[in-house]
Amino acid sequence: MNNPKPAQNRILLVEGKNDEHVVRHIRARHPSAPSFDIVDKEGIDKVLKSISVEIKASDRLAVGILVDANSDLTDRWKDVRDKIMEANIQVPTNPNPDGTIIEGRPRVGIWLMPDNESSGELEDFVKQMIPTDDPV
Repeated sequence: MNNPKPAQNRILLVEGKNDEHVVRHIRARHPSAPSFDIVDKEGIDKVLKSISVEIKASDRLAVGILVDANSDLTDRWKDVRDKIMEANIQVPTNPNPDGTIIEGRPRVGIWLMPDNESSGELEDFVKQMIPTDDPV
């Protein structure tokens, strides 16, 4: 019988507790998705410092990176891209609007909040999910 890899072999790096909370709720609505651990790095600087190390971890199957674009999507993409390239992985010059996935071992996925195309943050992403006629 083939046992699935433990979740720590698939991780998602996030900047903070709010990101972790939102991802947990989205994941709960998609129970058939592969299992993964959400790792709160407590800030963008710590996320960036950990990218290369996490990618190089033995038996790592997948590393996801979820960070806010903040005021400049291009600069944030460059920051993340440079760290991934430190692990000898080729990264596209620009993010894919549908999410950037780099196949390999490990598989690397990158999402810049709010929508991989705009400057902004998690709160902008969540705001987009709320119907315009919602009284709350």
